[in-house]
Amino acid sequence: MFTTILLVAIVANSGVNNLKDWTVANTSMELALLTISLVDVMQTRYFLNCDPYGPIHGDEANPLLGKHPSALKLYVGASAAVALHAIIAKLLPNEGPREIWQAIGITVETIVVTHNYKGMGFRMKLRF
Repeated sequence: MFTTILLVAIVANSGVNNLKDWTVANTSMELALLTISLVDVMQTRYFLNCDPYGPIHGDEANPLLGKHPSALKLYVGASAAVALHAIIAKLLPNEGPREIWQAIGITVETIVVTHNYKGMGFRMKLRF
C-alpha cells in the first residue's frame, strides 16, 4: 500500500494535466478511496485466511483476482486499481467529470466493504 500512496502522490503532482486544476478536494477524494480500499483488502485477507468450513469464510468476488488470490496478488491488484483510478482522475477535466469519477470509485468500494461487513462483521487483518 505504501507504493499506492507514493503513486497517488506522484500522479497528483505530475504534469499529466495542468497541475493548477488538481485541487485539495481531488486529493482528499483519492485518499478516501485509498482508505476504503485498504479496509477492503484487510477484510479480504481476513476471510480468505479463515477455515473454509467455519462460520466466517468467503471467496473473492473480483474475477480479475480469482476466488482465492494470494496475498501478493491481492496487494498488487488493489494497489494497481487505486493508482489507475488516480491516473484516470488526473486525466479527466476538473469541475464535473473528475469529481463524478472519484465519487463513483468511493461509492463502489464502500458498497463492497459494506457487503463484506454484513457477511462477516468488521474483521480485518493486514499481513505482508
